[in-house]
Amino acid sequence: MTAKRETKFFYGWIIVVAGFLVTGASVGIMNNTLSIFVKPVTEDLGFSRGGFTLYQSLIAVASMFAMPLYGELFRRGNMKRVMFIAALLLGLVPWGYSFANRLWHFYILAICHGFLVSGCNIMAVGTIVNNWFHEKKGMATGLAVAGSGITASLMVPVISAVIEQLGWRWGYRVMSISATAVLLPTILLLIRIRPSDMGLVPYGAKQDYTVGDASDMVGFTRAEALRMPSFYLVVGALLTTCFAAASIQAHMVSYLTDIGHSGLFASSMVSLAMLVLTFGKIGLGWVIDRFGVMAGGFTSAITIGTAAILLGFASAAAVVPVAVICYGYGMACGSVAPSQVSSRYFGSRDFTRVYALVTMTTSISSIFGQPTPGFIYDITGSYALAWYIAAGMTALSMLLFSLAHHQNKKAWTALFEQEQQSNEIT
Repeated sequence: MTAKRETKFFYGWIIVVAGFLVTGASVGIMNNTLSIFVKPVTEDLGFSRGGFTLYQSLIAVASMFAMPLYGELFRRGNMKRVMFIAALLLGLVPWGYSFANRLWHFYILAICHGFLVSGCNIMAVGTIVNNWFHEKKGMATGLAVAGSGITASLMVPVISAVIEQLGWRWGYRVMSISATAVLLPTILLLIRIRPSDMGLVPYGAKQDYTVGDASDMVGFTRAEALRMPSFYLVVGALLTTCFAAASIQAHMVSYLTDIGHSGLFASSMVSLAMLVLTFGKIGLGWVIDRFGVMAGGFTSAITIGTAAILLGFASAAAVVPVAVICYGYGMACGSVAPSQVSSRYFGSRDFTRVYALVTMTTSISSIFGQPTPGFIYDITGSYALAWYIAAGMTALSMLLFSLAHHQNKKAWTALFEQEQQSNEIT
């Protein structure tokens, strides 16, 4: 079937807005506000910081195992229905947190949290945006996933105020209500999975584009990608960058208050980081569109590494906003880069399944990155070593990005030569 081209306003930009709202609720509200609960919950219930933040790692573990499942479900159809059901159930999880009294309560709920959030978060949005855009894909992805930053920047002070006035249990309840109120109507009313669902073609597609034509079959299958050195190199690059970002994210509020800053100042810095993250995602998408994946990876690694180093001097209030701005920009790598790596390094032939595997790296990084500073603090009484490790990870990431870029160019050259030989034979 040849789809028609929309002559006026392109509905794909509504998809970008819908993605902004979905990621704002599922990631911005449900994930990016979790750090503000560390200190009030541990002080109230007597948990260690390392032990408590492990529940954030369990969210990441469950999400990691759920991603391939959702990748298959999305590929087979009924994606909108899957997203709606996942969002509906996800909204109930923070209500469960609000009644928890034991660590294992948080752990069990965290597994549910992680499994459900993968059905309506950045992976889902990235898949839909990839369907709607052939050109400006990086920019569109950056805009669509930017909601997680700006929503968190708005909700961190709100939930912090609720915690201060009513306690952490009501903080979780506000999280639940606000996320559900955004997710359900957005998925139901705005989301359309493919342009062909509306008789349209992707942005930048040729006039005679046919749904399922050869342009949708360029690249490598999942099995082929798993045999490519560039797959493991770029996954390692993402993992190390995201490890550093997760280390900072989970403990920023606790660290800043530990070294003498007020809780209000610390929460305002988290809000600033989330606001910068919003523009960082758009900026990273532009960098990838203009200069490629490796350049985008380098900018993320450099900014996160700089933030980690500056945190060592964060007792000086003037240093903190600089570190936070660097961190906020670099953190965009975890949400923008996986879809761009999947499409640009491995093509559109088996995008959804490859994307699910690449996205798992951000979950793996969170599994280890979020609790590690907490355990270091429990042992040493300081976060200093954690920041040194984070900076070292970003340096390793740049090396891996460089190697991945070189290997991937070789793989595509070999693929084109093979196709050319096949065409000559036929």
